[in-house]
Amino acid sequence: MIKRYISKEETIILAVCPATSDLPTAESIKMAREVDRSGCRTIGVLTKVDQVNAADREKMIVEPCTGEALVNLSLGYIAVRNRSSQDLKNNMSYEKAFEVENAFFTKPEFSRLKPTMFGRDALAMKLTEILSDRVSEKLPDLKKEIANQLEQVASELQDPRFSNVPPEDAQGRRFVLMKILNDSVAEIRAVLQQQNAVKLDGNYRCRDFFNAMADLSKIIHANSVDFTMDLEDEEFKEKIQEARLATAGMGAGVGNYLSHQAAMPFVRYYLDSIRDAIDTAIETASKVVLDTTIDAIKSKCNAYPHARQVVEEMLSSFIEETADSVRTSVSNLIRMEQSVIYACNENYDKALAQRMADRLPEADIFSENFQTGERYFDKAKMAAFMEGLKNTNANLELNDDERLYDNVQVYISHCGDRLMDAIPMKIAYHFILHCWQTFTDDLGQINSEGADKFIADKKIMTIIKEDRELRGKRVELENTRKILMESKRVIREEFF
Repeated sequence: MIKRYISKEETIILAVCPATSDLPTAESIKMAREVDRSGCRTIGVLTKVDQVNAADREKMIVEPCTGEALVNLSLGYIAVRNRSSQDLKNNMSYEKAFEVENAFFTKPEFSRLKPTMFGRDALAMKLTEILSDRVSEKLPDLKKEIANQLEQVASELQDPRFSNVPPEDAQGRRFVLMKILNDSVAEIRAVLQQQNAVKLDGNYRCRDFFNAMADLSKIIHANSVDFTMDLEDEEFKEKIQEARLATAGMGAGVGNYLSHQAAMPFVRYYLDSIRDAIDTAIETASKVVLDTTIDAIKSKCNAYPHARQVVEEMLSSFIEETADSVRTSVSNLIRMEQSVIYACNENYDKALAQRMADRLPEADIFSENFQTGERYFDKAKMAAFMEGLKNTNANLELNDDERLYDNVQVYISHCGDRLMDAIPMKIAYHFILHCWQTFTDDLGQINSEGADKFIADKKIMTIIKEDRELRGKRVELENTRKILMESKRVIREEFF
């Protein structure tokens, strides 16, 4: 600790040495020389001079004080006689000690010493003189250093986290909470309305949300369009057997060309193939919405971590509820697809007709427009053709399994077209419109009456509370500024 203080260039070192010891080996002299090699800021103070034999006083006391010692210091040595242990036991006063000291240095062996080389008065005068010189020498640098430190402290205190010191009373903190909630609502709604383009492209992650929905649409569509099973694969044979048992005596096509019982094993197979992608999309949506909203409100709550924690807990709970609602809603969609083969759609009819025409050129399922000469899909002919297949059991080079599989492929592609928009749309609706909109509405409805609950429960005092570490840093900076301002005043009044 001593070295830490004496290492500073502005420090004057008092190297106190007993006159009875050898100066070159004195511990205080060695320590001072380590940090002050030139000796320009070290004063040697010789004590216990009364314990030196009269014959040795010239060498041990006079020579160091007159600059003739082996270890000389630029500021020299001063000899002092302090009260001995016996003097203290005898309750010698300071005044008496000064008299004894002055009388001691009048002895003949000290005749070469000047008055400035001995006594506590001489030491005090010397220190005052050195201090005055050092202050005058260092004053310009000191003023500059104080100015620099004041500027740095002022800059640090400009940190927005230090600007919102909470009011002392609960009523004042209630208004702070209301402002945080209102500002958070405005920020979230700005994101929803896409009014903040910079943040949408930067910190906020709305784009990630829609990218996740686009990826889900691609998987749903790709798995339906590319739906295929190897006709020799055991799993396919198993599902065909399922279909045969479910449609025994009914043929491959009933109703609108497709048997519910026959198609359902394949539809379930397709729906199972997209479940993981749906779960991943919902998890991604939850995280993006949570992160985006926290990004939007964190700057409003940074000064009050407890308030931010309360809002984030409300938000996390709300988003978890929304995710559960989304899963239920999407499960209902999946359940509908598993329960009803809905093929009453012109696009499905056309796709199936085209597949039949490709596989069975003999199928007469198109007619010609007499006015334009264009061929078009004829539902009546298709119905008659399919009924004929069922009644005659004709295969036209296409067996029932293959015909069923053709129908299933077309239907699953049609099913994928429905779901590729419906599922992402439901996720987007629940998270973006329902979740965000409802959450901001709920926050906005916490008016002054709602905030009174926090005051009544004495929660407001802990919610709107400055972070302990932040407060400690702010108080430290403010105290430093006070000290620097006082130092600046003293320099101005005392030295100018």
